[in-house]
Amino acid sequence: MKQKSLALLLKLVVVGIGVCALLFYLFFLPAVGYIIVKVYPEYRDFYWPWFSFCLSTAIPVYIILFHFWFLFEAIRNNESFTRINGKRLHIVSRMFLLEILILLVGNILMIFIATNRLGVILMFTMIGFLCMGCSAAAKMLSQLVYQAADMKEENSLTI
Repeated sequence: MKQKSLALLLKLVVVGIGVCALLFYLFFLPAVGYIIVKVYPEYRDFYWPWFSFCLSTAIPVYIILFHFWFLFEAIRNNESFTRINGKRLHIVSRMFLLEILILLVGNILMIFIATNRLGVILMFTMIGFLCMGCSAAAKMLSQLVYQAADMKEENSLTI
């Protein structure tokens, strides 16, 4: 597969993930919240805290997608191993860590207002570990891209 077609495919994946996340955050979450409130009216006061907490997790997701878009554009332009791409991957790694922080703080706040359940805590813990793995992978890729960019600069100076 050529770089331009690979980059196009990766950009389509980014768009697909963005659309799915948008549908999840704007339609699925409110619908599930509405159903829970309808079935369990005593949870009515907890709808907005939970909805805003879940919606806050979208911020790092879209920042990650934004950086991946420009990373894939650089791949399309045959500029894969540059310091800018290393920086983008470093930012992606930090955004996964921010996602973990949001999940941790949000769960603690939900425990304090007595709206959290064990199943939800376990689910968010699994998501947190998944984010930790993605953060480590992005950080490793960032370091590899930095090293490749340094080697590329050294080779361009060699005659």
